[in-house]
Amino acid sequence: MTLLRLLFLLVFILSSTFLFSQEPVVRKIIFEGNEKTKPAVMLRAMTFGVGDTLQRAGLAALMQANRDNIFNLELFNKVGIQVEAVSDGLNVIVKVKERWYVIPVPKLGLEERNAYDALRQGNLKRLVYGIGVDWRNMSGHNERFRIQGQLGFSQRLYIDYIYPAIFPKAKIDLNICVSYINEPEIIFGTDSGKVQWGFTETEALRRTHGAEIGLTKNWGPRSQFRLRMDYTNFRFSDSIYQFNPGFITNDNSHEWYPSLRLAYTNDQRDYRAYPLKGYKYQVFFRQAGLSGLGTTRFSRFGATWAQHIPIGKRWNIAWGTHHVVTLGKRVPWSAKSFIGIQTNEFKGLGYDLRGYEPYAIDGDYVHMTKVEGKFALFPLQTITLNQIPMESFNTFPLGVYLTAFVDGGRVDDNSFNNNDHYLKGRWLSGYGLGLNIIGFYDNLLRVEYSRNHLGQGGFYFHGSVSIK
Repeated sequence: MTLLRLLFLLVFILSSTFLFSQEPVVRKIIFEGNEKTKPAVMLRAMTFGVGDTLQRAGLAALMQANRDNIFNLELFNKVGIQVEAVSDGLNVIVKVKERWYVIPVPKLGLEERNAYDALRQGNLKRLVYGIGVDWRNMSGHNERFRIQGQLGFSQRLYIDYIYPAIFPKAKIDLNICVSYINEPEIIFGTDSGKVQWGFTETEALRRTHGAEIGLTKNWGPRSQFRLRMDYTNFRFSDSIYQFNPGFITNDNSHEWYPSLRLAYTNDQRDYRAYPLKGYKYQVFFRQAGLSGLGTTRFSRFGATWAQHIPIGKRWNIAWGTHHVVTLGKRVPWSAKSFIGIQTNEFKGLGYDLRGYEPYAIDGDYVHMTKVEGKFALFPLQTITLNQIPMESFNTFPLGVYLTAFVDGGRVDDNSFNNNDHYLKGRWLSGYGLGLNIIGFYDNLLRVEYSRNHLGQGGFYFHGSVSIK
């Protein structure tokens, strides 16, 4: 009898050891708190599904990465993931707090290269105002509809619609955009690096019609390939030739061309609104003027890299670089690459070189490299204010960081309309200190004091991370 008991005990120990050594299988994924958002939206952001076998050793890191993926959908104020052991594997429980999805977007500002300096000088000539709506998650599928109307110094209408996973099995998103702009005054060039404005009293100096359709192929939540086809039509007043004969490429006051844009992005950062860990790289290409269509033809390609490295509980360093090259004999001035003038040519491409905020520098080659150190006065975390009754607004991320930075860059220009050689063909350098505040609905305020190699400095305000 004793021998039989020993045999049973030995079998039990061996079987228990065997079962415990097996890697766990995901039996269920349970979502809680998603009153509107469809489970499929969050499942697309996750790197595993029901029936997948997970590694015990990296389970905590895997759950944190998937929590970041879901949070980066920008649909939730709070995301938590718990793991529950069951007899035949694991249940994964995802708890979320949804945001408010219909946001009115009033606009009141100055259409200036540097609104801070304009306010300091009391110059309100280029005041603009308007209203818009940003509607996220319209039917729970993470769609996004944006419309913005603007009056005042210039008149603008912008409509954008994004439908994720229009082809679910292929993981392909759809984007459609149309725009109209009417401008009596535009930046037509620079003089010693300072923008020059052209103005007509009798008619618009430029009217712009634009349309775009795009598809995005997703290889998981962190890897994307974007394809965009767009068409842009510019109508100018004849006065444009008085301001800058090389602003457009012909003499009939009309510039138009279709474009094909391609971009591949691999984004391994943790919190995209304010990254503290991970890396991102992007390569992109644009061909303007297709098969002889259009008044101009040029090609543009480039690459970016950004890396964020935690070096302690409160310390973080980051560095990034980007290079943009343009090929073409006659590129319209406004279609050139810039330091100091923001364009929407490629998503996630920055144009600010700190220390040179008052300047605009155009060229056919642009390079920037940036290094930044951060110290957390209040480390980024999710907080809840129970005094606010609405759950869509009482939970939000909050972080406060001191920063020190050094930026460097270079612009070269061999184009036909290279009329301002100031700051070109030489290495530029800037440095400074800043205070970064990340808060409600991922909004960021950067207050920085920066100086350049000319010994000039000042305080400047920004609304997005510099090292993207």
